[in-house]
Amino acid sequence: MQPGQYLRVAWTSDVLLLGDGSTISQPSHGVSYAMATHAWVIRTSGEFYVPADVNGEWYFTPSSTPVVTAEYGQDAAADVQLQQYLDRWSAAGDPGGFQAGGGALPEGDGTLRGEFLTSLPDDADGVLSWFRSRQGSTSESHHGAMVGWTLMTLLASNAGTGDVRAAMLQALGTLPGSSIVDSRGSLRTIAFDSTFGEPGQAIDVQRHQTITVDVSTGRVSGTSDSTNAGGSIVPDGVGDVRNDYAVELVDGLPG
Repeated sequence: MQPGQYLRVAWTSDVLLLGDGSTISQPSHGVSYAMATHAWVIRTSGEFYVPADVNGEWYFTPSSTPVVTAEYGQDAAADVQLQQYLDRWSAAGDPGGFQAGGGALPEGDGTLRGEFLTSLPDDADGVLSWFRSRQGSTSESHHGAMVGWTLMTLLASNAGTGDVRAAMLQALGTLPGSSIVDSRGSLRTIAFDSTFGEPGQAIDVQRHQTITVDVSTGRVSGTSDSTNAGGSIVPDGVGDVRNDYAVELVDGLPG
C-alpha cells in the first residue's frame, strides 16, 4: 500500500439465534440446539479499513441494522420476543470508528490484531512454537482449538504481510482436525474440527469451522463456525455464524 491507502474489507455476517420460548441466545450462550423450539438467522454487514501499518488506526464503519433472513419453528409469540431482542441489539449497536491495531480479538486475551500480525514468525513451525510459549496450562485439545480459532480469525482480517499470512495458513494445516474439504480453481476451503473444554469440565463443545482462501492472493472470502450436532429444529448445514468478505485496495477512508 502507498501512503494514504487502505485495505478495505467489506463483510456480511449471518448469526444464528436460538429460542426456547423464554430466552433467546446464540448457541452455547444459554439456549442449546437441543433446547431450541425456534431459531432465526440474523444478518448484519459493514466495512473495516486496514492501514499499511497494522499497528496503526484501523477504521470500522457502523454495523448495519440486523435483519432476519431465515426462521425455523416460528409463531406469533416468538416473533414478539425476537423483535424485542433485535431492538436491544440495534440500540446497543456498534458505532464504528477508529481502533488502534484493529482492536482485540473477540474471544482472546486482549492482544490486538496488529500485535499478533507483527509478532508472529514467518514460518509455520515458528507460529506454532510462538503460540505454545504463550498458552497457559491447558489440555492439548483445548490448546489446538484455541490456536486454530485464533489463526482463522487473524486470517479472516485479510491483514498482515504475505509471509506471515502464508505461515499462519500452513500452521493451520498442520493442526490435528484440519483438512481441505473443497478445491475450486485457486479457492481452497479448509475445515478445522476441534473440541473446546478443559479436563474436569462436564461438557466438551464440538466445533466445526471452515475458512475459504484464494491461494493466488492469500485473501479470505469466507468463514463459518458451527456447534450444530444435528437433530434439532435447525436444519443440518446451518451453523452458528457465517461470514463473507470482499477485499480491495482503496485510496482513502469513506467520507
